[in-house]
Amino acid sequence: IVCVTLCLLNLLRRLTSLAWLSLVALRVYAALLFALIYYGGMEIASGSSPDFMELWLPVRLQYFGMWFGTAIFAQEVIVMSQYVYDEMQLSDRRQYLPVLFGSFGISGLLFTFVGVFGYMSYADNVANVFYLNF
Repeated sequence: IVCVTLCLLNLLRRLTSLAWLSLVALRVYAALLFALIYYGGMEIASGSSPDFMELWLPVRLQYFGMWFGTAIFAQEVIVMSQYVYDEMQLSDRRQYLPVLFGSFGISGLLFTFVGVFGYMSYADNVANVFYLNF
């Protein structure tokens, strides 16, 4: 199924065709974010989540590699941004900088929120890939 899906996606020649698929994916991620806030908030409100200071201190450097690898993977979309830039057909490259900084800034803040809130709610039960938690 995955192979067939990837082959069909290769037939898309314009980003506008892919934008509709991205909208579907964004709706799925929005539903997952809502579920995290709803159920994670219930965990925090019920008091079943661990103490905040116990979660963060002392810093456990032995898990840095797993965190860093996941964080780098989440930002691998920089390759896709080159296609977006080409499709925008701008006369000056500097016109693209607000799009680039804005999208990566918002994504970075959202990823940070999901990571911190999820860890505060579920502690070490959180999987390193977001969708594996459901």
